[in-house]
Amino acid sequence: MKYDVILIDTNHALDEKNLTVLDNSDEILYVINNDAIDLKNMKTIVSILKDAGKDNYKIILNESIDKSRNYFSKHDIKNIIKDNIDYIIPNSFYIKNIDKYILDGEILTLNKYIISHYKKVIEAFEVMAKNLLKDKK
Repeated sequence: MKYDVILIDTNHALDEKNLTVLDNSDEILYVINNDAIDLKNMKTIVSILKDAGKDNYKIILNESIDKSRNYFSKHDIKNIIKDNIDYIIPNSFYIKNIDKYILDGEILTLNKYIISHYKKVIEAFEVMAKNLLKDKK
């Protein structure tokens, strides 16, 4: 069987399982947030990937987790992780009750309220996804 995309959502632990997944992935999308622990882990991952000669990854900064979580500037983050930020999920996509939507099994991009209130951010996500696909070719 052949698939166009297989998505594996891992945690940020540097264990054997996650390193094996990273090593065998065609494309890696690593989502980080503005948090010292995430940035420390990303710095380590970048170092490992570069040492292995891998460049098949994109770093996505998620600013929508918590509007108050802006400990570091984007310039600081780039210096900490020793790499670029390829895409940013803007803080304008912060959804106050996101846990409720997730626990209710909602698909956010199909929810009429989310679509109407976050139209510009959803369009930005679509552009980001198209760019990711274009970069892969």
